Amino acid sequence: LWEACRSSVSGTRGARPEEQYAACRVLEACSVVFGGDADEVALRYNGPLKRAVAATGRAANVRAAALRCLSTCHFVCGTGCLEDGEDASSVMDLCEEVAGGRY
Repeated sequence: LWEACRSSVSGTRGARPEEQYAACRVLEACSVVFGGDADEVALRYNGPLKRAVAATGRAANVRAAALRCLSTCHFVCGTGCLEDGEDASSVMDLCEEVAGGRY
């Protein structure tokens, strides 16, 4: 399940926006189920989700779902001991960057 969602979010399977959105929501729910002290989950999905958020050619709802999933994953699973650039602070910076021109 995790890998199918990851490949949908990454766009490697040629997934439609509806599938990418659903994959983000499933990953978000799974990160809550796995709970705290699961840095490996945060690290595994950090890259694909950040790329999905940064891809301006993607549907806005997919980018928003990816950002929500990334934030939830770091908030719930991350312990705060991840390296700079891979931690929750970098997710906050990404939120600022994405919303910066609008708010």
